[in-house]
Amino acid sequence: MWHIWVGTVLRDAGFFSLLLEIDREAVEVCRDAGCPRCGGGRLDRGDYRRKPRGQPEGVAEEFAVRFSLCCSVDGCRRRLTLDSVRFLARRIYVGAAVVLVAAAMQGPSAARVKRLSESFGMAPRTARRWLTWWQTSFAKSGLFRSLRGLLRRAVSAEELPRMLLEAARQDRPRETTLKVLQLLRPITSATAPGAVLV
Repeated sequence: MWHIWVGTVLRDAGFFSLLLEIDREAVEVCRDAGCPRCGGGRLDRGDYRRKPRGQPEGVAEEFAVRFSLCCSVDGCRRRLTLDSVRFLARRIYVGAAVVLVAAAMQGPSAARVKRLSESFGMAPRTARRWLTWWQTSFAKSGLFRSLRGLLRRAVSAEELPRMLLEAARQDRPRETTLKVLQLLRPITSATAPGAVLV
């Protein structure tokens, strides 16, 4: 089932436009609140370009811009790179691909892994590396420990990320994917609210 969802979601330009809009709204809310480090200094835009892979054709060029803010107060000048539903930390591929491709790999034959990864222009070893990350680093993370309450039963590391998708399951693939991406937002930036500012 997840291998079907990969094609449905990762080829849906409308879904990626929705992700961009969610991140746009979040940056404006944060900007209006002022700097959390110094207590309200004006935040200026300090966006930077990325070269993400995995999004379909027809997505706005702005999709590749990582939204970031910088405090204007002398003595603070801290950068705040917001959490995101588009990007998963510093990974080159978009977050939706990292979630869905890894989930689709759970249980399939080596031939299907190869077909799946090649259909999205990635090496099979990249997709296997994602699955390893889910089942090791992510499984040990504080975020996963906090998400366990959403799961209907105890989940082993080997069941990630598929069981996150199962727990967040909605009527449509894009709604389920969006819900998981929203749950993962706290790990998408080292300077997201709640993280230590640098």
